[in-house]
Amino acid sequence: SIHDARRLLQDFLTDKVDRYYWQLSYPGAEVTTGLSPHIKFGVISVRECYQTTKAFQPENFKQKRSQTQLIARLRWGSGFAQRFRYLPQLELRSLYTVFDEEGWFFDEDLYEAWKQGQTGFPIVDAAARCLMETGGWQQLNFRVRAIYSSFLSNLVGIDWRFGALHFMRHLIDGDCPIDHYQWAMQSGVTHCIDKTWTRIYNPGQVAVDRCDPEGAFIKHWVPELAHLAPMQLGSPPPVKGYPAPILDYREARQRRVEQLETQRGRVLNRENVVPY
Repeated sequence: SIHDARRLLQDFLTDKVDRYYWQLSYPGAEVTTGLSPHIKFGVISVRECYQTTKAFQPENFKQKRSQTQLIARLRWGSGFAQRFRYLPQLELRSLYTVFDEEGWFFDEDLYEAWKQGQTGFPIVDAAARCLMETGGWQQLNFRVRAIYSSFLSNLVGIDWRFGALHFMRHLIDGDCPIDHYQWAMQSGVTHCIDKTWTRIYNPGQVAVDRCDPEGAFIKHWVPELAHLAPMQLGSPPPVKGYPAPILDYREARQRRVEQLETQRGRVLNRENVVPY
């Protein structure tokens, strides 16, 4: 109800605003507002969330940074909705045909390993299991979603649309303008083809450096590894009952970078490549 949504926002401004900016990348911290399903289904408007947050009077620098960050996130989501208004084909397609026609393959076993949390990369597996059990509620924040999606498309090499379909089937707050565009963006196939770089997360490094340094999220969702030290959770030693990595990160990354460079070159040079 609208009352529940407003209570979540007020609880955020009371209890989480000191930590939000500083711990937003940590899924175990659970500092998100929890408003995304309410916004997605129209229970509360982005306008009301913005106005309430804007009217909040910060008491210190930490609260001010968190206030600014939440407002930026609300604008960020609205920006994706605006893109889809003018480019509705982005729900199911990349902007240029070359990105959908070349470079992908499909392996049912690898796809299932990714969905079920059996890849051998702890942060990816924790995200998979969290999604399946909770619908992404609270813990599956933007950073973890990005790592999880980038792994499937950029490292496994499976078309981003298979991942987007899985998200829409299970995310409580699944929203095409946000999630589908993020899938395409994390896969490097958005219309920003003039970029000279592609963000491909190293799932071992990012877990211990930027996402889950204390191991709280991984240990909760991958209890097979709960006995390990946090620094071991990026690339764990062999553990009975936990799978070995399904791919070599460096080889997979290099392959994807080369694919994207070739595809972007074709788009920039207009070599028989057209927009949908």
